[in-house]
Amino acid sequence: MTKLVTIATFDFPPEAEAMRLLLEAEGFEVFITDDHLVGTNWFLANAVGGAKIQVIDSKADLARKFVEQTRNNTREAALDKPDVTFDCEECGESLTFPSTRRGYVETCRHCQKFVDVPE
Repeated sequence: MTKLVTIATFDFPPEAEAMRLLLEAEGFEVFITDDHLVGTNWFLANAVGGAKIQVIDSKADLARKFVEQTRNNTREAALDKPDVTFDCEECGESLTFPSTRRGYVETCRHCQKFVDVPE
């Protein structure tokens, strides 16, 4: 009987799905668990350990190395991008966030309203 091994966890199911696609493109057979629970009850993500990527145990070490390399490449690419500077739509003040926050929702330091950090 083949055993499945968790090689990575994600707080957001779409991130797990993206990694699944990358792993499958490399020839791995991949399964995702707890993605529906985390996606519908996000406050339970810590309780269940997030959405989990699983592969068969004989391929686990190779898949872990691929995931680690992919995550490192993504971090390096994000660090190469300049900070994001834009004006708050609510108060008009200029805001600057690190490039790693692109696409996230942040709080304006001036008016405390939520702002979408541009991609």
